[in-house]
Amino acid sequence: MTPRVPIEDRKLITRLFSEGLKQKAICQRTGRSKTSVSRIIRAFRDEGRITDAKRTGRPRATQHTDDELIVAAVVVDPLLNAKEIRHELSLDISTATIRRRLEEAGISNCAPGKKPFRTEQQRKQRLKSAKESQLWSAEERRVHFSDESTSCSWGDEQRMVRMPSCSR
Repeated sequence: MTPRVPIEDRKLITRLFSEGLKQKAICQRTGRSKTSVSRIIRAFRDEGRITDAKRTGRPRATQHTDDELIVAAVVVDPLLNAKEIRHELSLDISTATIRRRLEEAGISNCAPGKKPFRTEQQRKQRLKSAKESQLWSAEERRVHFSDESTSCSWGDEQRMVRMPSCSR
């Protein structure tokens, strides 16, 4: 798709046309194609407009205030998903629409940063225990770690968080 002709160039083309210049001369002066110049002149002559024509299509499902409320809800609680936002704000729109509005606002869905569950005190205690266990006999080593309980040292919850793009 060719780039849009800037408003300044459109004003120049219509001014030159109003001064009586031919399309070919306008094309040479502005460096625009004959098709572009012709369309701009036709729109100016027939409809009196310089800007793009109003586009047709389905109207947006949300108003500007709804979009602001959606973004505000995520700023307050980044852990909210689209379904929870819809329920919290009592909006009658799809979750896909909510996700699109957040993307338009530059807020994307990402996995939160992993943080260790252990505190500094727990890490010191673990290091102390590991150093002590180096001095144990083979029999003591076999018995010490046999209870088979698991401990999570890093968060593995798959909850997503919404944050502005490139904010980490």
